[in-house]
Amino acid sequence: MHNRLRLLMGTTALLYLGPLLAGLGGFGWRVVPGFVAIFMLWLFILRPHLWPRHLKDWARAEALVALAAQGVMQIFLVTLCFAIGRGLGGVLGALPPFPLLLPISVSFLSIPLSRLIWDPWQAVGLEANIEQTTSPQPADPAQTASANTLARRMIEPLSDLPADIDLTTLQSHLTALARHADEARIRAALMDRARAGLAVIAELKALVLHATDPRLIKSCTENGPAEVLDILPQDPELITLFVQRLQLALQSDAKLRPHFPKPGKLSSLADGLRHTSAEAPLRRLIETLRDVPPA
Repeated sequence: MHNRLRLLMGTTALLYLGPLLAGLGGFGWRVVPGFVAIFMLWLFILRPHLWPRHLKDWARAEALVALAAQGVMQIFLVTLCFAIGRGLGGVLGALPPFPLLLPISVSFLSIPLSRLIWDPWQAVGLEANIEQTTSPQPADPAQTASANTLARRMIEPLSDLPADIDLTTLQSHLTALARHADEARIRAALMDRARAGLAVIAELKALVLHATDPRLIKSCTENGPAEVLDILPQDPELITLFVQRLQLALQSDAKLRPHFPKPGKLSSLADGLRHTSAEAPLRRLIETLRDVPPA
């Protein structure tokens, strides 16, 4: 990991070396916009979590403000490097004879080399995990907001999945997400989408799989199955999937019972879904819960 960080620092140095060489070569200020474009491209590729994933999200004010802020910062960095190069050229009193294509190529070469060395999504997830395991003090609000934003970004591809996606494939997506973002934040992000009425069927199925995983029922106690059931639409297919997986989870570990919805709530839901495919699984889960003594 440390070797990759050193290599990344070296390839990133090429990015700044380009405008420095351009200034040293005596090229005019008209080349600055070209280097700014390269710097912004580097940000898009090496810092993808900073940007919206969908075209419609670019219309939001916060996305435009972030883009403008980053643009101003890159203009400043390019101008600074270029000015340092011009200053060095003036001190040396000589202009090296090389074409403009050389400094531009040096800066641009930083992008593919850095991407070969560094996986930005994996790096962000690793930093988040290290931060959680090594920081005993309360989380900084800015860091918490950043982690929540990362979780929301990570679940965005789920909205592009078809409604009839295979559950095994969907579970593999969730497993992949868990390598990059905290499970509790993924759960919260999925619930926020469902609560706002924005979640498509694939996202709702992902929420059901996540909320009924026995391992996660134990760890994500703040947003357990009972809380998830409150925001799920009363779709018989979704409720059936939810209830059947809860039944299996309870059979595997009876100690999970306190996190389950109360039998009374399930009974009311079963009455509302009478004569649908969800009624029978709901009745079976109610009977099982009544047979299992509460903790």
